Amino acid sequence: MSVDYDLVAIDRGNVEALEIATKAAKLKARVALVTQSDVYLSARSTQIAAQICQRSQQKSGNSFAEIMSEVLRGLNPQEDFESLQALGIDLILGAGKFIDRNCFEVNQRKLRSRSFAIARDLPTPRSKKILGFELGDHLTFDRLWQLDQLPKSLAIIGGDGNSCSIAQMFNHLGVKVTLLVASEHIIPDADVETARLLQAKLEVDGIEIYTGNRVTAIAKIGSEITSNRWRLWSGNFAMDCDRILYSSNSQTSIDLNLGAARVKFDADHIPTNSKLQTTNHRIYLCQSQVDREIILQNVLFLPIAKAKQKAIPLVINTNPELAGIGLTEIEARLKYGRDLYVLRDRLPEIGFCKILCRGNGEIIGAHAVGIGAKELISPVSIAISSNLKISQLSDVSLGAISQLATQLADRKYKLDRNKQLRLESWFNFRREYNF
Repeated sequence: MSVDYDLVAIDRGNVEALEIATKAAKLKARVALVTQSDVYLSARSTQIAAQICQRSQQKSGNSFAEIMSEVLRGLNPQEDFESLQALGIDLILGAGKFIDRNCFEVNQRKLRSRSFAIARDLPTPRSKKILGFELGDHLTFDRLWQLDQLPKSLAIIGGDGNSCSIAQMFNHLGVKVTLLVASEHIIPDADVETARLLQAKLEVDGIEIYTGNRVTAIAKIGSEITSNRWRLWSGNFAMDCDRILYSSNSQTSIDLNLGAARVKFDADHIPTNSKLQTTNHRIYLCQSQVDREIILQNVLFLPIAKAKQKAIPLVINTNPELAGIGLTEIEARLKYGRDLYVLRDRLPEIGFCKILCRGNGEIIGAHAVGIGAKELISPVSIAISSNLKISQLSDVSLGAISQLATQLADRKYKLDRNKQLRLESWFNFRREYNF
């Protein structure tokens, strides 16, 4: 059976959808991209929040609606969509679903392709049921940018990186913000030390953060239909607010009708093999830049590229920035014990960076919080993927890394008492015999 496309990229809230479609089209493949404007903006929530914070400080007299409108114009999806179409990409706006193994239907239009790539973010853990919670009554990242005015108070359920960026944005705009986090600290995937420093900075700025508290119930205050006040119960306390933001980025797999495509899935998890194929070998799952390159190789050429055990960088667009890659310090200590060396240096504005490595110089993780955290982690990411040793980073132009790269030998020497004794004996021998 003939097909219409080499690749259909399905955007489920991941910026990689546009990238994978663009690169495939530049390689002369016939490509279709299925997306929606609100999904496009949702995938860029932290970027939008950071720009709104910056512009609100520069233009204090402007209203929230004016600042947001200006930022959104700069991120106008229509301009990106037009550039995609200029490359020959068939752009289709809509949600869509699979109707069989080889066909995806959008707006009653059937797209038959050799391969499909579902681009979506790593799902956040599914929250336990909240009594009285109806998703349609509250803000989500998809609907956040449709606000026409600021609420006086906002409760954010969730403590991931997007939640922190949004919380900081609203706090800068004068909104009373409360973060309700089920885990013991914000950004549970981050290194504990960096996450706690960022958490302290957010609390100093005036954001209330309750960790280890799961929201159990929500109710509207008052009986009037027009009432927008809400009460939340979390742990041992209750609080009132004007609006609620539910920060889960998990998208159900059922809305794509994956069952019809014979793709096995479990709740929000879609299992893949080493080639990033689902149980339907024509359907791939893309969740990062590394995945994108593997999928493009397997879809457009020979399916021989395999995903290695990869470390995906974590970048949080807050002030200060937080970034990390690889094992956290706790994970590394549990895995390597005494063979772990933690190399540290300072970053501007009470920030710091640390590189985790083994005695042989192998880099197993890096974490930073402060000005320039993203720029510092970037070369370390390349080093980890290229299996470079810490000593090979000594020539990197970034001062912090250059200094860290010289610490390992010093730390090892201080801990190696036998080597110190051998050197001491050697010099005693030379002095005694004048050798």
